[in-house]
Amino acid sequence: MQIIASVLSLLVSSAVLIKPVSAAVGDSPAIVVAIDAFTDNTELCYTFKTLIHAKGFPNAPIFAFTAIDLSQETIDNLYSCTTRPLSFIDVKDLHADFPPSVNVLPGVSYEYAQTQRFMSTRMWDQPALAPYDVIMRVSDATCLTFDDEDLPGFPDSPELDHQFDYKSYTVPNELQPTQHTEGIYELTLSYLSLREIAEPTEGLWPQLSADYHVHNKLSKFSDDFEIVRKSFMQTTAVRDYMEHLTENEVSADLFFQRKWSAGTLRKMAVALFLPFFVVSDQHIPGVVEKDFLAGNLFPSICRNPPIQ
Repeated sequence: MQIIASVLSLLVSSAVLIKPVSAAVGDSPAIVVAIDAFTDNTELCYTFKTLIHAKGFPNAPIFAFTAIDLSQETIDNLYSCTTRPLSFIDVKDLHADFPPSVNVLPGVSYEYAQTQRFMSTRMWDQPALAPYDVIMRVSDATCLTFDDEDLPGFPDSPELDHQFDYKSYTVPNELQPTQHTEGIYELTLSYLSLREIAEPTEGLWPQLSADYHVHNKLSKFSDDFEIVRKSFMQTTAVRDYMEHLTENEVSADLFFQRKWSAGTLRKMAVALFLPFFVVSDQHIPGVVEKDFLAGNLFPSICRNPPIQ
């Protein structure tokens, strides 16, 4: 893969000493965004500007993983939207690669599915992220409207003996259309049986299971905001499970054709492999998601905060 940002920018973002203002001690966070053909780069600029409100680690860098060619004008404009170190990393080769069992149909775009695959399995070993242990993911729809003294790191845990490993949120009472989740639950159960793993009896799993059995639907974590401890996504169990869903001979074609979302798969993985007390699924005050479908971009609160 080719790093298309300047070498200087990458060196600065990797070497910068990230000092927390008041966030969890020991965290070294980075901010990531995936740019593909669906990304509105004008709105992404506004997202970058609102990161001024992430006060916990003001020097934490941004890594933009790009699956499309960006014009120099677009790159220069995005650089101007933030004072944080910003690097663009070309992942087009990964988007061109398919698991052998996928029936690639002519005239069908798999851009969305490849982005979800990247965020589910392939992002976590990117060399650019090696120095960082906490990843905050944003999108062109993300908007921070209040100052937060922890972001892009985790908030301090109310318990004294642990830190959080995952933070995001689910829109209350929102379940995903069945056509975009078909097969996930069944393949997850087959995975648990294959690996002789018992279904959890507490935390998020019982509600996920109930939603499936009552509504034949699943909920998901936000597509536009999450904080993840990288070591969680790199554990053997999580890697194995995610690859079972995205790369497996039985499941990969369903993943691509049904457009499973990274937010759905992430919620399943968190429910299966993290104890509930290291998960925060409470919405963060001030985090707003723009509604592109409804045309509500919240310009009065999501545009042009001062860059300092």
